[in-house]
Amino acid sequence: MHIERLSTAVLELALLTYRPTSSMSDAASVTYVDNSPVIHAPPKGGAYKKRLRVVAELIPGTKAPLVIIGKGSAYGQAESYIRKLVDRTRLPFLPPPMGKGVVPDSHPQNVSSARSAALKMADVDLILVAGLNWILHFSPAPKWNSSAKFIKIDTSLEEWVVVSQLSAHLKDWKYDPSVSKYTFELDAAKQKNEWKLRLWREWACIY
Repeated sequence: MHIERLSTAVLELALLTYRPTSSMSDAASVTYVDNSPVIHAPPKGGAYKKRLRVVAELIPGTKAPLVIIGKGSAYGQAESYIRKLVDRTRLPFLPPPMGKGVVPDSHPQNVSSARSAALKMADVDLILVAGLNWILHFSPAPKWNSSAKFIKIDTSLEEWVVVSQLSAHLKDWKYDPSVSKYTFELDAAKQKNEWKLRLWREWACIY
């Protein structure tokens, strides 16, 4: 499912530029507008409520969820909203290289060190402004779960509005790791890969 944002239309009006002339009669005929109307900021966008309800019903029923935080999340300045979503729901998350820092790498729900296992096992992927390109293996099996459902939020600079809406729809729901072996297998993969990394660093220091 692809969540789109509501946007506004922009109408550009040509401006009359007055250029001084030597003729006083021409200058006198120009009417100046001193009190131009104030142009208010455009209304904030957001996702369609019907689609949000579908997503809000889909996520709580998943046994192996995964949030993928793309670089657009940083561009949209949605850090605080995404952190609240991750903290409140306890969903595991995976940041591609350009999405790092939106949620700290030290966060316990970060599964970067179990990236391959997370992509392969996740049955519902919440993709926050991340392109399914070569960095994420273009999303086909066997790199990804062939039966996974994708929820793609691609909202440019207004992503924080949609994330805030989604949090409101999920209310106080929290992911329960005991519903499957998903988090257990992710933790095992993290420990294995982190051990390999420590071993490689020790070997590199020796030689």
